[in-house]
Amino acid sequence: MSSFIFNKRTASFFLGSTAAASWYAATSALFSGPTGELAPVVGAIVLAGAAPLLAPLVVRSKTRDENLMMAQKLQAFDSHAIVNIVDTKGHLEDVNDRFIELTGYTREQLIGQPVSMLYVEEFKELAAQIHEGLMRGETWQGETPLRCADGRMIYTQITVMPMFDAKGSWTGSISARTDVTRANELRAERDTAETLYHLRDDIWIVDAETHAISYMNRSAMRRTKLTGKAYIDLTLEDLSHKTDCTAVLDACRALTASGETMSQCEAELLGRHFQVTIKLLSIGRAPARFLIMLHDITDIINEERTKSEFISMVSHELRSPLTSIKGSMGLLLSRAAGELPSKARALLEISHRNADRLVLIINDILDLEKISNGRLEFNLQQTSVDELLRETEMNGRPVRLLTRRGPPV
Repeated sequence: MSSFIFNKRTASFFLGSTAAASWYAATSALFSGPTGELAPVVGAIVLAGAAPLLAPLVVRSKTRDENLMMAQKLQAFDSHAIVNIVDTKGHLEDVNDRFIELTGYTREQLIGQPVSMLYVEEFKELAAQIHEGLMRGETWQGETPLRCADGRMIYTQITVMPMFDAKGSWTGSISARTDVTRANELRAERDTAETLYHLRDDIWIVDAETHAISYMNRSAMRRTKLTGKAYIDLTLEDLSHKTDCTAVLDACRALTASGETMSQCEAELLGRHFQVTIKLLSIGRAPARFLIMLHDITDIINEERTKSEFISMVSHELRSPLTSIKGSMGLLLSRAAGELPSKARALLEISHRNADRLVLIINDILDLEKISNGRLEFNLQQTSVDELLRETEMNGRPVRLLTRRGPPV
């Protein structure tokens, strides 16, 4: 009220002074003689006296404009922000339409309910701290999760301000929120893209239907010699002509035909060996995409090949002297050098059996290397289990049968 009185008095003073001075200046120039001396003075006095009557009209007009402007500001704020009012007990007193639209609740489901129903369990402790701060007149700003009616979580940037009555007593709080869920998702996508960009593995993202390439990380662009966004206009079919990625294209087609969501294979591209992992991504209504990761295993294959060659060489080198040692002991046991003492013969038989065992072990190692390299040919035939067991027993090898409990398969 004091502000309004000050405005009214100020308006009266300036309005009266301005009107009186303007009238005096204008009439002094128009009238002459006694009239020229009387009219300006009388008119100025009349205008100055009427100013207090006109001032409230001017002030009221200005107040109406300010109120209209304030109403427009509040309307814009209400249509943009998500607003709720909470009483001193933490119960919802009012929510605006944006709050209902965002959360999916009805106004009847919210009014009178504790505001904690909107928060996840992890946030309730912080909510209690905010409540204590509001009681002390403190404003709180930050990001909070919000549980919607359908169970999904959204994230809001919120400002919570305490409210007081005319006596200065705390009456509750008002909260203004902005939905930042999509902003957080975009930030997460940006961070993910940044991580993928710096990976050592090649990453491709391809449309599952058109096979159009929508993303390549740095390693993939370097390998395919594509710069910038040159891959945007390409499909896997186009790329297969340049880099011979037919194996990847066939794997994508096979994954689509099988109806599965993930597959792995090995392929050779640009003279390098890759372990290819393809994941079918289908999120919401967005078109399905293939996430293709190419892990270069050329060095691993070369190391395995080197190790295999070394084992094969060592095994061959060991088998030759062992064969000679075994043959020499066999000749001694057959009395080629004459009769041996019984103790010497017993020791020689032990050595001969262990030499024979070493030769068999080395042969098994060589066979395993052939199997791993795909160079061992199998001749599969039907045989009697009884005969196989008797032959094994005759060769002096212990036989242990593995039995399966339960009904027969």
